[in-house]
Amino acid sequence: MSIFCNAQSNKENELVVMQNKPLTFSYLNPEELLQPQVIKNAFHIKYTAGPMSSNVYAMLVPQGLPNESSRSLSLQLNYKSGGTGKESQTNVQLTTAPTLLFTTPAASQNGQQQNFIYDIILMPPKSFTSTGSFNFSIVFSQTLQ
Repeated sequence: MSIFCNAQSNKENELVVMQNKPLTFSYLNPEELLQPQVIKNAFHIKYTAGPMSSNVYAMLVPQGLPNESSRSLSLQLNYKSGGTGKESQTNVQLTTAPTLLFTTPAASQNGQQQNFIYDIILMPPKSFTSTGSFNFSIVFSQTLQ
């Protein structure tokens, strides 16, 4: 699994995504397929506030997966702690469309930094999938308002 960030790079309204741990899931026995797999504190988003409010999104990009496999696997982000922005929800189901993670208001003072920390959760498959390795990317983006 890999993480990409597509955001403006000025020092105001800057979005930086940092991986805290290896982002790999593996199963040792069939019973583990029935339980969610969690990578705690997997990554954090460092956001530097600026003069405009901002919406931050994430989306899932399956790589080289057959359609039936990508539909049966479910990946979620679980907000843990961090910034003072308005979080859209605690558990965010990732899809191939951008999903809102949080909205930050315009800063009264430019340069205020906030950190948002997330777990990544791989939910049990919804149906049987073929064996092998499955690769995903999580792509982050922001819109300024």
